[in-house]
Amino acid sequence: MTSDFDRTLIIGRVFVTETRHPDGHSSRAASGAALETALGLARLSGAVELLTNIAPDRDGMQIVYTAIGNDVTIRPVSFTAEKTPRLVVDEGCISDVKHSGSLWETPTLRQLASSEHLHIATLSALTGPESQPVWEFVKRAHRLAHRVTFDVGLDDDSDCSNAELVDAFEAAAALSSLLHVRREVLNTLYPDLDFFSAVDHVVSCGAKLVVVTDSSADLLVQAGRKRVHGRRSAALMPDSHTRGRAMASMISSSKFFDETKPRKRDLAELRDQFWNALGMQNAERMHAQVALST
Repeated sequence: MTSDFDRTLIIGRVFVTETRHPDGHSSRAASGAALETALGLARLSGAVELLTNIAPDRDGMQIVYTAIGNDVTIRPVSFTAEKTPRLVVDEGCISDVKHSGSLWETPTLRQLASSEHLHIATLSALTGPESQPVWEFVKRAHRLAHRVTFDVGLDDDSDCSNAELVDAFEAAAALSSLLHVRREVLNTLYPDLDFFSAVDHVVSCGAKLVVVTDSSADLLVQAGRKRVHGRRSAALMPDSHTRGRAMASMISSSKFFDETKPRKRDLAELRDQFWNALGMQNAERMHAQVALST
């Protein structure tokens, strides 16, 4: 039987990626860091429910079948979009993004079960005029001492100004038990700060545990004034598959981390677990690509 501590509600963008190949044929796959995190957590343990914004069209059904086939439940209120978002990749480059028409309709958010974990997989869920119900839900979860985690990456396109994105990011940091952010995002949000100053600033906003990654296998873990930092030689793929599955491992590995008394030894152990997760997911992705090309 699944305990409440092993239950997770994930809120974030999910879309279908259409890849157009040089020989003229194309392939479609459900994707997005929110979905990949959900699949990873369901594989590790526990019950996972996903709240997103799709339509009951062909692309939306592909997302549903992918989720159900991996023991992830999609909330019925996710079907609020006019059209399921689609990302078109032409010879390795994004050539078109077909949006849903309305990113976040006001969702019906159920009450979290006791000790249930809440994960926000995209910063865009917390920006814009329709995000207020999600914000109130996150704040209520924090007040009731639920574990709240955030993942902020490069796929968070938004019409908001940089100042508005910074406000949303810092508000999320203040509510987070674990905050994962790409280094490139920190550079964009805080162009006048060096890397370590930017991380210190995020911690000062209230983030209990901060993990920063980039595609060159640079990884930093910080809690309070204690941090561990390092780099491995093998580059990592910055796609949603690697990021989402690694995020699931981060959430699972840090579940029992005591942020009230952070020790450098504990941070180093988490860093190594995160590295291993990133490396395994990267190797898994590479193996899949080699298999497809042979």
